[in-house]
Amino acid sequence: NGINIGEIINALPRFEGIESTGPFHPDSIGYNPEVKPIEYDPVKAKMMLMHRGWQDMSADARGAENNVRKKNDKELELRMLVDERNETYKTIAQIIRQQLSEIGIKVIVLLYKDESELTPEYLDKNKPQAWLRLFSGLGFGGDDAIGSWYSLSSQEGKLWHYANDEVDQLFELGRITQDNLKRANIYKNIHKIIYDEQP
Repeated sequence: NGINIGEIINALPRFEGIESTGPFHPDSIGYNPEVKPIEYDPVKAKMMLMHRGWQDMSADARGAENNVRKKNDKELELRMLVDERNETYKTIAQIIRQQLSEIGIKVIVLLYKDESELTPEYLDKNKPQAWLRLFSGLGFGGDDAIGSWYSLSSQEGKLWHYANDEVDQLFELGRITQDNLKRANIYKNIHKIIYDEQP
């Protein structure tokens, strides 16, 4: 609710895009049109954070401005990896940082020059929670999403790992199902599960 995807898309005039609701390209058999994107609603986002114990610290006891929310004296922050060689990524990161600051989340941008820098030691020291990436696809089948969302696929070189037993079983079923309609329904179910989980 706290990020306005439309604003990001509009800020990238070289790209034509739509808001993604899951791992499948809109032209893929796995794309589920019934899955709707989460509505941008910063007021709702603030309420959700407040109900989870993140208090608004917009004015502390000394009257100093600090809009970063806190819980148990810990600031709410998101540490995000961004490739500094890519101007598009840097633009997106600036917009995300601004939008999340408006609801009380501090975004720390961790710039890197090459993925070889993202060693286990670097990750342990900097503890990123997000990695800003753009993905594009041709949308022909559902198997193109397996590498990222099927936990039994090779994890070599991956910085993050998603695992869901039900999704794994559905991917396995989808790969052996010959009936295209049944296969499409399997992948559409995967689409919904992953978007509902918001990993």
